[in-house]
Amino acid sequence: MRIVLMLVAALALAGGAVMSQAREALAATPGSGARIIGAVKTVTPVNQINRGAVGPVPVFVKLPDTSGGFKASVELQAASLKSLIERAVIEKKEDDGFNRPLDTYVVVTGRDGAQAVFSWGEIFLAGDGMRVVVADRARLLMPHHHKPVGMDVYDTVAWMTPGERATRSIESCATCHDGAEHRRLVMPQGIIVAAPSDPWPPRTLDGVESIEVRQIGVKVEGAKGGATRSEKVTLRTADGVERPFAATVAGLPRGEVRDAVVGMSRGFKGVHAASGVRLRPLVEKLLARGTPLRSVVVLVTGSDGYRAVVSGGELERDEALLADREDGTPLAGADGRYRLVLGGDAFIDRSIRAVREIRVIQPQQ
Repeated sequence: MRIVLMLVAALALAGGAVMSQAREALAATPGSGARIIGAVKTVTPVNQINRGAVGPVPVFVKLPDTSGGFKASVELQAASLKSLIERAVIEKKEDDGFNRPLDTYVVVTGRDGAQAVFSWGEIFLAGDGMRVVVADRARLLMPHHHKPVGMDVYDTVAWMTPGERATRSIESCATCHDGAEHRRLVMPQGIIVAAPSDPWPPRTLDGVESIEVRQIGVKVEGAKGGATRSEKVTLRTADGVERPFAATVAGLPRGEVRDAVVGMSRGFKGVHAASGVRLRPLVEKLLARGTPLRSVVVLVTGSDGYRAVVSGGELERDEALLADREDGTPLAGADGRYRLVLGGDAFIDRSIRAVREIRVIQPQQ
């Protein structure tokens, strides 16, 4: 009996040591402690992605390095970032005079301090909610040209967790992927946040350390109680300098967005074609030299204080307009002279009428 008890105690000690080592390995895994923080009701861990009846779906992404070069091709078991933020519940910490989250944005920080910026709208107003995704399980896509056609092109190891990827060696792949024809494969680490449909390079980070919901930091000013026709649009750079509107928009390319117009609260409003100045080149004129477009967010405010944020990254899709016409007719009345139109949104809640100000915001690191 004494021998049995000693064996049990030894096994318990060994098990405790193994568990301790496992916890230490997990703690050392980049992104293993990632949380949703900031303007949320509950700080929420990211590593507990829902795996219920409606769980993650396979998503293919190409991962860039910090300089925009290619890192690896990966398949993710991804969930929408929207679903995780909904679990944390957005809650503004400071009263900015605007009671909707349309003017918030999200800063994702990965290892080595790399960051990606997203607007609330591109996360929450996309049709399928999968414009921005988050994943804790991944596997490398490794083409095997020496294998017969039809054989699995993926890593023979199944979906890997952050801990498994932290200890997984791919040195055996060096024969094929370290030569002149192929770049060395890089195993993505920790939690991964990706925007798969971004133009190259996509806003994709591995080793994610935090996902922070931020307020814009600008209080609502001006008229309340309904939009009025606004003849003047103020343009402001990130350092607060006002730029002349007419001279800035002169000669900029125009575009058109035709869509079935649907609001989240008031439903279908008809099929319309909006035309006007493309927002991307307008914002690029407001940036300091050398400032990447995707490093900023843009706050667009109407004459009644209604406002929304657009990220520089989503402007690269070139689907945003400062519209001055609808169905060929100049805007008038409560629509003001200009209206923000975003072709990529499933709902028009970021369509700001009677635009009064367009302001560039440079998020702090």
